[in-house]
Amino acid sequence: MDYVVYGALIVTLAAFVTLHVWLSAALLADKPRWRGAAAFFVPPLAPVYGFKAGKKKLAIAWLAMLAAYAIARILASVAA
Repeated sequence: MDYVVYGALIVTLAAFVTLHVWLSAALLADKPRWRGAAAFFVPPLAPVYGFKAGKKKLAIAWLAMLAAYAIARILASVAA
């Protein structure tokens, strides 16, 4: 059971980081470009600017993966 929980922790973190970089890069492609840089260095801004820029699917995926990572962290702390 521990391996499954830790595997989920690794996969969700990797997916979250990938989505964060993807959303930040997508925001850099639109004007104003500073939102992409700000979203990259201040992660909570990424979904906010994503929704404002019309990138709803990426912003929702970002939030969903953050929630999945948080659940995996809770499960890992309970399993330990």
